[in-house]
Amino acid sequence: LELDPVLIQVTKPYLTADDRSALSDARIEIIHQDGRRYLKRTAERFDIIIVNLTDPKTALVNRYYTQEFFQEIQGKLTDTGIFCIGLLGGENYLGPELLNLNQTIYHTLRVAFNQVVIIPGDRNLYFACQDERIISDKQPELIARWIARKRNLPTQYFNEYMIEVVVQPERVKFIQEQLAKPAGIVINQDYQPTAYFYTLQLWVKQSKGIIKSIFTIVATLKLYQIILVISIGFILLVMVMMRKRHWQNPIAIVTVALSTGCIGISLELIFIYTFQALYGYVYQWIGFIIALFMLGLALGSLLGTKLTNYQPRKMLLIAELFILLLCLLNPIILNAIKNQESAVFILPLLTLIIGGVVGSEFPLCVAAYQYHHGKTQRIAVGKEAGGLMYASDLIGSAVGAITAVIVLIPIFGIIASIYLMAILKLGSIIVLSIPNFTN
Repeated sequence: LELDPVLIQVTKPYLTADDRSALSDARIEIIHQDGRRYLKRTAERFDIIIVNLTDPKTALVNRYYTQEFFQEIQGKLTDTGIFCIGLLGGENYLGPELLNLNQTIYHTLRVAFNQVVIIPGDRNLYFACQDERIISDKQPELIARWIARKRNLPTQYFNEYMIEVVVQPERVKFIQEQLAKPAGIVINQDYQPTAYFYTLQLWVKQSKGIIKSIFTIVATLKLYQIILVISIGFILLVMVMMRKRHWQNPIAIVTVALSTGCIGISLELIFIYTFQALYGYVYQWIGFIIALFMLGLALGSLLGTKLTNYQPRKMLLIAELFILLLCLLNPIILNAIKNQESAVFILPLLTLIIGGVVGSEFPLCVAAYQYHHGKTQRIAVGKEAGGLMYASDLIGSAVGAITAVIVLIPIFGIIASIYLMAILKLGSIIVLSIPNFTN
């Protein structure tokens, strides 16, 4: 299974004659399709499935290391079938980041399979199956198996003495003890890509200075800590607004614009990531999904402009409540479409809807910012408001894009990230709801 047909066409001229001959063998069938999509649709069951990919350093690759994928594999194996996958490892030492990465994959495999065996090396090889008698990491047993089979399996280079080099009991015991350590590791899932985060940790470890320091702090964050920080921030904001009443209107509206920018871009990225996790070929759709979001912004802006003829602050509050409702409903919708073909249509539709609501708030924010000024001042204030709201929206979007991709989705997962967005929006609704005492 190879998703990109051009890859094989480009590679063939550089292969040896034996390799080209092997690809042309009648027993070889090359299928140009996403691996997970193929497994979902095929009715066949297999004796062995091998995943030969790089480490889960991108969202695209991570979907081949998740609990959901391993369970799909398990369902397509015969009763004595074997699954094999590789991961960056170490024969004699695993640093904290590398240990975290291997632990999460090991424990994720254990959720789907009864038996998991690890052969350590520069790349740890993970073998998994349901029948405990099928796979083994015992050197004498593997040597005996090879001797019994080698007459029917002639090889040029490999022999039983290689097993003594590859499968060393001390190293096997070391890796087993390391992976069995209790460390509070979270299972790697489609909607919670912890392996993706641990791979980012490995990359950052090679950096120096402030990036490494910030990422080290971020890696230790807990969900309740972020909720606490958001809550304290809004409490302090409300205290300032109550003491400085003439600041209430601008602070409330700027807070709405900041939170909406942050939530809008975060939800768009979450929908794109979810689409990729479920289907894999997001690059064919990403332009369409972003276009739908922009279309939603445009349509929402037209609607918001018309609503400014009514009470803009009240209309803005209704739009805020609608965003909060979407944040509360989206986790339910995403869980419902997880294994459904309809997700290919629902996710772009959700992107369009969130774009529409976010777009409607910009003109409403500008109008609400002007609302408490006299008619003669509103034109001048409007020029100020437009720039201020646009800047606030962009700042919120920048913060949302960085935190969603690097912190929220990898550490807390998609569902928890959306609920954090709901808490953030609840805070801006509370700030907006404070009675305005300015003239």
